[in-house]
Amino acid sequence: MSNSRKTGKARRPAIHMIDRESETITALAERLEKHNPNVADLLYDELDRAVLCTAQNIPSDTVTMNCTVEFVDERSGARRSVQLVYPQQA
Repeated sequence: MSNSRKTGKARRPAIHMIDRESETITALAERLEKHNPNVADLLYDELDRAVLCTAQNIPSDTVTMNCTVEFVDERSGARRSVQLVYPQQA
């Protein structure tokens, strides 16, 4: 049995992050600590496991902030196009 089945958690994909975006997300987590500590903890966890890169060295297949991606929902077959933005831009 795989480790993810034993714990009930799905394995999370790797994260590569542009270093300046890491600083912005850290500041966001800090602002959330008092009023939404669970979300702040989730952000800190993701930041801890992220591989930081400069904008010039980020892998070309990485979705970064303000990128638009298209995906297909495997259950419904629906196509969606979304942009990854910070909460204040949502």
